Formats: sequence, structure tokens, C-alpha cells
Amino acid sequence: MARTARLTLCLDAVVRAVNELVDPAEDDPVTVASRRYTLEYLDPTYWKDNPHLATEFTGRRVYVFGLEASQVEATTRGRDRNEYRVTVTTLQRYPNARDLTDDPAFEAWCDEQVAWVEDVVYDRLGEVRQRTDRPRPPAIVAANLIPAAKEWTKVYDYDLLRTQGLFVSAVVISFHKWE
Repeated sequence: MARTARLTLCLDAVVRAVNELVDPAEDDPVTVASRRYTLEYLDPTYWKDNPHLATEFTGRRVYVFGLEASQVEATTRGRDRNEYRVTVTTLQRYPNARDLTDDPAFEAWCDEQVAWVEDVVYDRLGEVRQRTDRPRPPAIVAANLIPAAKEWTKVYDYDLLRTQGLFVSAVVISFHKWE
């Protein structure tokens, strides 16, 4: 199987894992995870050109992008250790995005978004240690993926948050797999 096809399988496993980690009873609004190649929402002009989307964009959205697929180590004649680097980007619009400066709940809402990304994406999905109290998501285990490194590359995007009320956070996770 080609390395890019394996990267796609890794991305699909990460999407399933995010969906496994979300508790629909507790997570409000509903989180939707999907695999993407492009994301127009990250372009500030997109929101200016499409103002009607401010009311249509609801809920938390998690997008999984592939960054790299590489061979890390040739361990035996028939097995290699490969690495798949993915970006997990979380987006959510503030419900009252028109006036952020006078809304005292805005700071608390931002704290909640950062805490969600830290708990679900950074800590649970990217956990590099085997922990009995917080096991890896079943989709990651089933795909034989081992989180090897994680980096919170963007805790939040200041410009999009300030101008559009759009919370954007990105975490890069490197998964190793013996194949």
C-alpha cells in the first residue's frame, strides 16, 4: 500500500478517535470531526465575502489534515517504523460574535474552548505515555497508531478571534506505526 494511502487511513482513524472522545450529552454544541485537504474558514476574507455564514456556522468543528508521511526506521527486512504527522484544527464561532468587547462571558467562553482542545486533542488524542487512567481512544489502538510527539502550534488565532469571533486552535501530532 502506498504511503499516502496509509496517511489517509491514519487521518480517518484520528477522525474516528475525536468522535469517540466527544460525549454528546456533555459536549454542547455538538462537535463534528472530518478529514479535509483545504479549509476556507481560515482565510479572514472568506468571512467578509460571506457574511451570511456567521449564523450558519454553528457547533464545534474539528478538521484533520495530513502533513507528512515518512519512514523513520527500517527495523527488519519486512518491517519499518513509519511516521504520520497530522494537524488537528478546532474551530468554533462565538455565539454573539458581533460585539466581543462588551461581552463579559467572552473570556470565559475562550477559556472553555482552550480547555476542550487541551483535554480532547492535546492530552487524550496526542498522549505519548501509556496511561491506565486515560487509555488511548479505541480507533487509535485499532489502527496500531502510537502517538510519538505533539505540539500545540496555535493555541488560538488572535486575528480571527478578534475580527470574526472565530476560535481557531491547531495541534500537530506525530503518530508512529510499525508496518
